[in-house]
Amino acid sequence: MPIQNRISTLDDATACRVLATFARAQANPAETALTPELRQALREFAPAPEAAAVAASEGDLARAALILLADDPQYQPILTALIEGPAPAQFGPAKTAAVIAAVLIVLQTAVAFERDKDGRWSIEIKKQPTDSSLLEPLVQKLLGVIEK
Repeated sequence: MPIQNRISTLDDATACRVLATFARAQANPAETALTPELRQALREFAPAPEAAAVAASEGDLARAALILLADDPQYQPILTALIEGPAPAQFGPAKTAAVIAAVLIVLQTAVAFERDKDGRWSIEIKKQPTDSSLLEPLVQKLLGVIEK
């Protein structure tokens, strides 16, 4: 079964755990503060204002982020190991802030958050996913979760 199919069948808790574990293991510091300016940049990145946010649970958001990561062959063995490996002895309930921070880290594998001299945020695609239809749903689900 392809990794993307396995990810789509993960329950919410497992998807959040795998995403959080992946995010904690990243060596590069990433932007994880969801500032009002970054929210606006995400809205502007969305395909159309009426489609900017879609209702999503934390699990939906985590699965969308994992599917975007799985589009990159270098992450597939890591994700497979995290999915198949044993769960940590304790993993508390998924916290929205932790999931959002992890999604921002994942987004930065495909896009760059840039701040201009006036402090305005913009989003530029730095690495086009093989399937570009993976990026928009992730941003839409992120907006759906943060704008509840």
